[in-house]
Amino acid sequence: MIAPPPRCHVLVERTVTHPPVASRQEIRAFARCRDERLRLPAFLKHYRDLGVGRFFIVDNDSSDGTTDYLAEQPDVRLFRTANRYSEASSGTDWLNALLAEFGVGFWCLTVDIDELLVYPGSEHASLHTLTAYLEQHGHEALACLLLDLYPRGPLRECSYESGGDLLAAAPYFDVGPYERSAVFLCPEVLIRGGMRERIFYPEVRTRGIGARIYDSLLDRIGHRVPLLREMPWLRARRRHKPPCLTKVPPPIHRASRRTARAPQPGITNGNR
Repeated sequence: MIAPPPRCHVLVERTVTHPPVASRQEIRAFARCRDERLRLPAFLKHYRDLGVGRFFIVDNDSSDGTTDYLAEQPDVRLFRTANRYSEASSGTDWLNALLAEFGVGFWCLTVDIDELLVYPGSEHASLHTLTAYLEQHGHEALACLLLDLYPRGPLRECSYESGGDLLAAAPYFDVGPYERSAVFLCPEVLIRGGMRERIFYPEVRTRGIGARIYDSLLDRIGHRVPLLREMPWLRARRRHKPPCLTKVPPPIHRASRRTARAPQPGITNGNR
């Protein structure tokens, strides 16, 4: 019996013209999107102002004008796929393909369309300044906290027009509590808490110290021995918990051929 071929996802480039050949100092941003026309102008402006020289974006079969808008941007290389997001490891497979092809040797920013990278001094210090600092100190990636921002009232009452200031539309966030737990893998710490825990996992805050230690031990076992992570007996004993808010590599990293998974929003260096 012949085994069926592996599932194949096709990325079709929609870009009409390409910018000039880049120098190795160019910082590149990689993203995936679906029906994000409302937020795209603010997203592109934010990262252009920070110093991104070129964007590589996978459009997952948008129908709200996203595709046409991105195809008109001179610094965007646009790729389109109609394949299922869930069948591509939540789009990670698509980003991995682009990072391997276009990210090697460059500092790469990997973000979602609704994520805006902010770092100390980012109001006046560009990504070139940040990456120079990282290189000077021998760092290959920048770990960040995903901070959820929200408006004063219900989301449905939030008035936002395309191109407007996203931070002004949603200026509020939870100052705490946030919980840090040590893990074996880089960046050696996981952060949970904030708005997502408060709204969607309120029961977590009532767990006692014994339950927290128990959950932490199961987490460590899962991270140290990946094969055990998906075993039914371990999965059955792990309780639901808020999503991890640690983002690395980056928001900025330098991509390499050895990249196993596209980074969660972050920045990494692709030379190594």
